[in-house]
Amino acid sequence: MVVEGGRQVWIARGEGYTIFQAVRDMALKVPRRLYWAHCTAVIVGEQAARSGLTAILDFGDRDAELRRGTNILVVRGRAEEIIIESEGSLEQTVGMEIVGLKKVASIDGHSRVTSIHEVLLDLAAPGADPFTGSVEIKDNPALVGTDAGGGQGGGASSGGSSGEGQPTKFLRLAGLAQLRHDRLADFLDPTEARGLLWVRGGIASGIINVKSPSDFKGQPAWVALEVLRVSQGIEVQARENRPEITVKVNMELSLAQQSSPGDLTMPAPALSMERQAATVVANEIQAVVAKAKSLNVDPFAFGEAIHQQQPKLWKELEKDWPQGLKDLDIKVECKARIRRSALSGKGPQENP
Repeated sequence: MVVEGGRQVWIARGEGYTIFQAVRDMALKVPRRLYWAHCTAVIVGEQAARSGLTAILDFGDRDAELRRGTNILVVRGRAEEIIIESEGSLEQTVGMEIVGLKKVASIDGHSRVTSIHEVLLDLAAPGADPFTGSVEIKDNPALVGTDAGGGQGGGASSGGSSGEGQPTKFLRLAGLAQLRHDRLADFLDPTEARGLLWVRGGIASGIINVKSPSDFKGQPAWVALEVLRVSQGIEVQARENRPEITVKVNMELSLAQQSSPGDLTMPAPALSMERQAATVVANEIQAVVAKAKSLNVDPFAFGEAIHQQQPKLWKELEKDWPQGLKDLDIKVECKARIRRSALSGKGPQENP
């Protein structure tokens, strides 16, 4: 079905006790042979994810056409709503939109789209629980309160877009879906997702907001620090037959924006902002560590780090992992360094 002015989408439904049976059921409805190598994303509904992804992952790994590099995401609610309700923005299909979002998500750092291959690797690794991106449908904030939804005189197209070509609903990444083995344990909100990605990787850039060392007109002012580079590592030491885990994160930052006049690149204010940025990152990591303990999951691959660095100790912990994670104190060491200030040094100056 081609929708004029909207997505080019043809929707078919297959049913069966297994995925393969559902695929073959569609052969009675689709006049062309489905070629699964063209599949760009598998979207799983919340109920199906809580029941387990083994059948989906096995089909993705076993089938000769479907590639392990295919993206897999979990949606709050029903997966079909993503296909039916999303009107998109720049792309003509949901699959193309997800591919585009995957490419640019790393410059924000609050979500990450993983592939079937990456989920399978975490499942096979000792002491690691997989995660993947979460998607949701949102109303277009530019059209809230307008009659763009197709009311009397609204002028909405049959595809649900406004008369000006603006979609009424759009697809967005919304944090991460955390799995326990192959089952959905819970969703991580964007802040929790970034806390996890500081440790697991996947952040190419991002913005850390800190308070300016100097107020502006008697009011607190904010400074935006852009992440230029980030490196992370997990160090495991054995003390008294117990692992001591230290997460180390090093960041290089750029002063991207300031809301007060003055030169914040001087040593004293720069040091203050660096310490604040390091504290923000450490707090985000500790918050998601606490949530992981409550969910009885190990998305950080701490168990795998113990297995690699302290193999004898891992043999004693393996059978009760990640339950044993609850009894461990995770140390976080974060260092931040402001390397430059983009194209300006001082902020805008005002006449006295």
